[in-house]
Amino acid sequence: MLGLRYATFGLQADPLRVLAVEAIAYVIFWVAFPLAMYHLTQALDLGDRYRLHIVAYNWAQVIQIAVLVPINTLLFAAGLVQTTLYSSVFFVLQIVILVYEGYIAHVALKLPRPGAFGVAMLSFLIVCVLDSCSFALQKAG
Repeated sequence: MLGLRYATFGLQADPLRVLAVEAIAYVIFWVAFPLAMYHLTQALDLGDRYRLHIVAYNWAQVIQIAVLVPINTLLFAAGLVQTTLYSSVFFVLQIVILVYEGYIAHVALKLPRPGAFGVAMLSFLIVCVLDSCSFALQKAG
C-alpha cells in the first residue's frame, strides 16, 4: 500500500522518509486501537471480553490484508488507480470492512449492533487520522 500511495500521488519526498513515517504510523495504530479498546471495555464493564475482541480483531486484519493487497496490486498494475472504478471498489471494500469489524465487536464484546458499529467506526477514525497525519508528514519533506 505504501508503494501504491507513493506512485499514485507522486510524492517528491525522500523514500526513506516515507518509509519511516509509514512505519511509525503503523506502530502507533498497532498500539492506539488496542489501548483505546482497553479503556472502552473497562468503562463499559466488558474487561473480561477485551482479549477475545483484540484477538479476533487482529486476525481480521490478516484477512483484510490478504484481500486488499492483491486487489490494490491488480488495480495498480492495470493502471486503474486514479479512476472511478478504483474509488468505487475501495469504497465498497471499506463498507465491507466496517460491517465485518462491527460483527466482530458484536460477537466478541456482546454489544448491541449500534455499539458494535461504534467500535468499528473508532478503528476507522483512528486509521483516518493517522493516515492523514502520515500523508502530511510525507508531503512536508
